[in-house]
Amino acid sequence: MKKSYYILLTITATAAVLYLLGNWVGRSFGLNRQQVIRNIHEAYGRATDAFEAGQTKDLAAFFRNELDEVDLKRIKFRLDTVPLHGDSIVLKQDLRYFSDYRKLLEQHYTFVCPVNDTQGVHAYIQNLRAGFIGKLLYMFFGTIVALGLLLFAIRKQVDIIRRQDELARMREDFSSAMVHDMKNPISSILIGLKVLRSGKVDSKPEKKEKHFDILEAEAQHLLALANKVLTISKLEHGQLLLDKNWIQLRPMVDELVHTFTAKAEKPITFQVDLQAEGAYADEEYLKEAAEIRKDKDSPVILIKATDFANYKNLIDVLDEMQICNIGRYAIMDITPGDLRLLQDKTHDGYADDLKEVIEYRELKQ
Repeated sequence: MKKSYYILLTITATAAVLYLLGNWVGRSFGLNRQQVIRNIHEAYGRATDAFEAGQTKDLAAFFRNELDEVDLKRIKFRLDTVPLHGDSIVLKQDLRYFSDYRKLLEQHYTFVCPVNDTQGVHAYIQNLRAGFIGKLLYMFFGTIVALGLLLFAIRKQVDIIRRQDELARMREDFSSAMVHDMKNPISSILIGLKVLRSGKVDSKPEKKEKHFDILEAEAQHLLALANKVLTISKLEHGQLLLDKNWIQLRPMVDELVHTFTAKAEKPITFQVDLQAEGAYADEEYLKEAAEIRKDKDSPVILIKATDFANYKNLIDVLDEMQICNIGRYAIMDITPGDLRLLQDKTHDGYADDLKEVIEYRELKQ
């Protein structure tokens, strides 16, 4: 199943959970409201029964005690005296069903209890909502907090998954680039060793010394790549320790300038413009970060040789890569399309030789 399907499934499930949670809260609120109305009615009924039976003369105190017994201590009320003869007067015998006294209590009134032939009392509930909202308030806020923590945890999980996907993609890109980067120095070292072993440059000390410099540079390149692998491994396992010290930038830049100048056969001039004389960092990794040739966004140079090329031509090209500070290059086989393009750009006898090579390769295929 694709990632988009999982995302859609997660959104649908989250919406369903929120809907069910809202439905549960609404139903709980309604049920609790009905229970509070029923408890108030029954408490007032017991109080009026005791008052009519002569068990108490203080109806308000008895009603208060009955409310406290059913855990309705937050409910506040007052007793009002009303005439018994009126169209809006509702007596206890007039209430047969729950819907009857619920409608009455939703208007904050109880039924009328007669105290004599002409007058009666009923209770006015001042804060009816405190009875059913108060009970659910802590549960409601607890649910909101738990839901918030759940959504926060889901968001963090999504961020972790995204970071893991990004790290996996970076690791794949890094592995691919690392294979190519390690292949090139190894190829250069093997080619240089073959040339040195053949003895073709024994009579040319300067050329021989240049070959040794190239081999040393490629070996240093391999060592740097190996150190990068170890650095990334330490980063992934949280074991990378940086030895932070105050470092003078001028000597480091002068060393880089000297290195690049020594590799160049032609005169080269560097203009150094330092915005700061020093930095608080790890010297080893700061030097690595300062090398332009390791930039991941630098272009990749493809080196392709024809059948007429020799070891000297390839060494010269690799030497130019070092001089120009090209850190990303690859040695590849030349294709027939490359040969035809080269033939079109050539106007001397070499074009005829290329034509023969193309015809020979086509016959072999």
